[in-house]
Amino acid sequence: MPATPEWTVHSLVSHLAGLTDYLYLHDNKLTVLRESLFTRLIRLRYLNVSDNGLTQLPVSIGNLWSLEELRADGTRLCLLLWRP
Repeated sequence: MPATPEWTVHSLVSHLAGLTDYLYLHDNKLTVLRESLFTRLIRLRYLNVSDNGLTQLPVSIGNLWSLEELRADGTRLCLLLWRP
């Protein structure tokens, strides 16, 4: 059975704990991101999830302490919950 785009993204990103600059997930037909996706990317500065079918982002996005810019245009996001 082929992997779904979400599983592929999650399995790749889970190996990038040291990623410190940019993560482009835009235009990948993503509809959901796992809660654990951002738990190890605490140094990430720029995240682009634009042009996907996302309706929410995982609470773990609050782990991105170094995040300077989040791009999410072209999604179905209505509310961003941030847990300090």
